[in-house]
Parts: sequence; structure tokens; C-alpha cells
Amino acid sequence: MISVSIVLGFTSLASVLFNVSFLVPLLYILKKIRIFSTDLFVLLALCFVHVSINGLYSGGMMGVNYYKKVIMFTTFMYLLYFSRELRVCSKRILRIMKMLPIVAGVIFVLAYFVLGRSQTMGGGITLGFSNPNTLAMWLLHLILYGLMMMFDESISRIKFLYLPIIIVLVYMLWLTLSRACLLALVFFAVLLALRLFSIRPSRLIYFVIIMLPIIFAIVYLQVVDTTWVQTRFDFVISEGKSLTSRINVWSSAFDSIKDHFFFGNYSGLSRGTGQSQFHNTHVDVLASYGLIPFVLFLKILYKRTTESAENADTLYKYISLIAFCAVLIMGTFEAAMVAGSSGLNLMTIGMLVLANVNEQE
Repeated sequence: MISVSIVLGFTSLASVLFNVSFLVPLLYILKKIRIFSTDLFVLLALCFVHVSINGLYSGGMMGVNYYKKVIMFTTFMYLLYFSRELRVCSKRILRIMKMLPIVAGVIFVLAYFVLGRSQTMGGGITLGFSNPNTLAMWLLHLILYGLMMMFDESISRIKFLYLPIIIVLVYMLWLTLSRACLLALVFFAVLLALRLFSIRPSRLIYFVIIMLPIIFAIVYLQVVDTTWVQTRFDFVISEGKSLTSRINVWSSAFDSIKDHFFFGNYSGLSRGTGQSQFHNTHVDVLASYGLIPFVLFLKILYKRTTESAENADTLYKYISLIAFCAVLIMGTFEAAMVAGSSGLNLMTIGMLVLANVNEQE
């Protein structure tokens, strides 16, 4: 509903829905707080303590807006933690989770080709979103949910009528010029191809997927300016999209990490507003909240991913899992999963829920 409101131009409604979207998770966390793991509790507590102390020390604007990013991050983390708990779910809820992204995909296509929502920014289409990259992240999720439906045996064969919509959504994704989301879609295709050849990723592969965003950022800063990289990867350069586009933002983040390694620099990085974003999930978490929250973030992420892999006893569950992994890969260049993007991380968690739920119960 948030994304459709933005696409149709009802931005005020989208803002209200975004704020409301935190109410259900808040009620859920109050209901389930007794069964919090130590890791999750420590992560949530340290994030708020570090952010508060950092704000007081550096003169942060200590209001609701200041805490907005940490609220979005911690919301994602406890939803991630509880995604495995939803093993039994009503069929009505499952139908809603599976079908509403499909409906949204149709509306996105109609909005662009019929309603004329063809705005562009920097050469990429925006469809009413703040920039092409934000639209690309939504399109990636809608494409992945559509592909998940193609492998869902509980849905009749009429689902294949949706294939043209998926193809058009991929075309629209191409028009955003978002290399990160296109790369994530290619990664999804590779993992899917492996499964079709009865090859399952090992725990080591999932560990590499979890660690890739931070590893890539470190390696990128060391090699991106070299002649070898510039000449061999010039094919990905386009207008406004150079190979070095992440140097400044990641360099400033790592400079801050060196000085605030243990406690993070949430306030300082945003000049007291709390509204920073570093286009990499792992860099954003480490720079904003410090070492221990970052390690716990990785631990919970790895644990939930590998547990879901062990539980993926059907092709549909596996497809849902690798869709989630594709979003993790997208996090190499975008931090929306942990820094918020109009509720998009709720759809990300939905993939993991569908990878775990037992539809026979």
C-alpha cells in the first residue's frame, strides 16, 4: 500500500501508512519480549545506548527524527529474528503475503505505461519515488515475488499469465539504471540455476553472502582507482554512474569507523540529524552503531539464513530464501534494508517468512 500510494501520487497517504507500519511490529515486540534471545536484546539495547550517548556527546538533535533510522534498523532486526518463529500461519495471511506484491507489480506497470508516471532523474525512471535507485529496489522485490509465485505449487497454472508482467518489470528495472539491483537479480538467477541442477549452496556460501557487502567495500576502496579495474570494467560506466561513485561516501564512513570503532558515530556522521545513509548495509551498521552491534547483526543474519536453508524442504521455500539472499547482495550498494526505504524491509522479511512457514499446518 505504501509503494502503490507513492506510484499513484498519494504521498501524504504513503507517509501515514509508513508511520502506521511500525505499530504492528511494536505490538509484536511487546507480546514476544519474554522470548528474546540474549543476542537480540543486547543488539537492540546497545544500538539505542550508543546512539543516545553519541548524540548527547556531539550535540545531536535528540528528537523523534534523530532516532528514526535506529528505529528502522532495530525493527528490521527483531522482525528478522522472529521470521523463523512464524512456522504456522493461516492460509488467508499466506495468500495476502503472496498476492499483494503481485497486485502491486501490475499497478507499477499500469502507472508507467498507461498513467504516464514516466518521471526521470539522472537518466533513470523514478515512477514518483525520490530517486531511480529507490524505485529499483521496489521493482527488484516485486520481480522476486513474481518469480517466487512461478514456483508455488499451491497456486494454479493461471499464474503463468503473470510472466509478461515480470518481463516488463525487469525492463523497467533496466530503465532505472540501477547496477546494484540488476546484479542482485543476476545473482538470484545463478542460485536458481544451481538448484535446478540439484546443487545446494553450503553453509560456507551463505557465510560469504552474509559477509560480501563489507568485504566488497574494503576491496573496492583499495582497487577501484587502479588502471586494471578502470579498463576492464569500463562497460558498466554510464552517464552519472562512474566506477568511483562510492569512493567518497565509503571513505568518509571508514574514516569515522577508525575513530569510533567500538561505539559508532551515529550523530557525527549525520551532523546531529541521525539521517545518514552509506549505500552499503554493513558499512552503515558498523559506522553508525559500532563493533558489537555489527557482530551481532552478522550473527543473527547468518543464523536466520542458514536455519532457513535447512528448513527449505521444497523448491518454493528455496526460491524464497535465495530471493532474500539476492536482497542481501543488493545491500552491497544500497543500505535500505537497515536504513529504511518507505517500509521496503517489510517485504524483505516477508521472503524469509515464506521460506520458513509450513503450509501443511
